[in-house]
Amino acid sequence: MDISQSLTALKSAMADIDSKLDGLNEELSGVEHQVSDLRKAKADLYAAPLRLSDHSQYLKEAIQQHGKGVASVWARERFGWSACYGTPYAEKPWESFEGVDGVFKDIGQMVSAAGEATNTFKMLCFFTPDAVHEKLMARLHEVVGENMWGNLEHPTIAERRKLIAEIDAKVEDLGERRGELKTEIQEITSAFSR
Repeated sequence: MDISQSLTALKSAMADIDSKLDGLNEELSGVEHQVSDLRKAKADLYAAPLRLSDHSQYLKEAIQQHGKGVASVWARERFGWSACYGTPYAEKPWESFEGVDGVFKDIGQMVSAAGEATNTFKMLCFFTPDAVHEKLMARLHEVVGENMWGNLEHPTIAERRKLIAEIDAKVEDLGERRGELKTEIQEITSAFSR
């Protein structure tokens, strides 16, 4: 084989390698585009408004949390010093609760929490969260209803969770492929940079 044939073979090999690199880079670009599209689809699912039935689930959770706050404040105020109650209830003597005549003394706000004493709604959220949720949703259905609320074109939260799990799995698979492509590209380019 003479120099001319060697150069021709070398040029052919270089063209094959360039073609291979172009193909790998093109595939990598396609993979990155797919990942970008999937991430946008996921963001769109989170950005879409809720159906009334899904709003109901979150309202129920909000009511539960609203009620828990009252109980926590109430319990803390019974143990620590409070501007409203002064000495903590845990340190008050028996005579603060009952006189020598055996009669109960209402030492004020024993069952209400400071700042919460007049907030009946929070108390209802603590004692009867299911009833509060049921009444609020009944009123919402009566005043607004599913059709006026709208958003029926959007998937339910359960459907969104399933779609997001599928998206995450695809993104993970594509991430693995992206890693393989980058490694292959790096191996080829580093072989020629020596």
